[in-house]
Amino acid sequence: MAQWAHYSTPDPEWLAHKPVLWSDPNATPESENEGSETKLLRLQRRVAETLKQHVKEASAPVGITVEEQRIRMSRHPGEIAVRVYTPKLDDAEETFPVIIQLHGGGFCLGTLDNDELKCRALCATHRTVVVNVDYRLAPAFPWPVGLNDSYDAVKWVVRDAPDLRVSIDKGLIVSGESAGANFTCVIAQRARDDPELKGKITGQVLQIPSTCSGRLQGYPEKYKDQLLSFEQNKDDPIITRSMMKMFVDAYKPAPAGNPEVSPLLAESFVGLPPAYVQVAGADALRDEGLLYTQLMQESGVQTKLDVYPGVPHGFATSLPQLAEPEAVTPNVNGEL
Repeated sequence: MAQWAHYSTPDPEWLAHKPVLWSDPNATPESENEGSETKLLRLQRRVAETLKQHVKEASAPVGITVEEQRIRMSRHPGEIAVRVYTPKLDDAEETFPVIIQLHGGGFCLGTLDNDELKCRALCATHRTVVVNVDYRLAPAFPWPVGLNDSYDAVKWVVRDAPDLRVSIDKGLIVSGESAGANFTCVIAQRARDDPELKGKITGQVLQIPSTCSGRLQGYPEKYKDQLLSFEQNKDDPIITRSMMKMFVDAYKPAPAGNPEVSPLLAESFVGLPPAYVQVAGADALRDEGLLYTQLMQESGVQTKLDVYPGVPHGFATSLPQLAEPEAVTPNVNGEL
């Protein structure tokens, strides 16, 4: 995959913002010496406050209704919040397809506000119900709680479809970004073999996906010559090596060979739902997304891939004010 290295050439507009991305205006010499868990909890609060402010500054939703609910989880006791976006009805019997949205954040960061504006836009533009899932985060809830929360949320949507004005026959798409895309991969693989969900998921959206969690210790031997971006893009300003270590230490995943942590290592990709994959060219995880796309294509899964040259992981979320780079749509089948 060395031929993909040219996608790492930095976007000039991005470079102007790179030095200040993770700066903490409230940092002190004392806070710099805090333990990693304390730093992570402080970062969780700061991210939540920033996201809340972004939503507060946005215009009110138009043409849709937004309702927050709490749903009980079956695999790990407790409840999570979901935010449901529904188009305004043209008639009392109208039903809609549904998108289930799983935010990113390294399994440790994020709230319902991560994708609030995205969910509003999807709902209003495409007249689809959108369910935004507030899965529980590490370190308080390590692996596999967040994954299981997300899977339970999919099952809840299927079971409660009539109450949500959802028609599963019109479409059920699971969509995730980064860590949320990791969950989306695993959910699609689980659902393929689950009698309750088999055939229900009609599409998956994988945005800058994390598909192989053992990267800090080294990739599996059979993929080492294909997963080059982790070294090529080692200075990715969004997911630095220290940030990744902090997330992994908090998330405490199963061994990296477990496909429910590293869906790239699944025994089979046959029978997965159609996939739309978005990859950032200067992302340290770029090649994980590209290889996952190739393996799906080789297994007969319908896919569409867009690559955004010169920008790192999470560029759209971290700096939404940047002009969106033009995507290229390469044919990855057999060419990685």
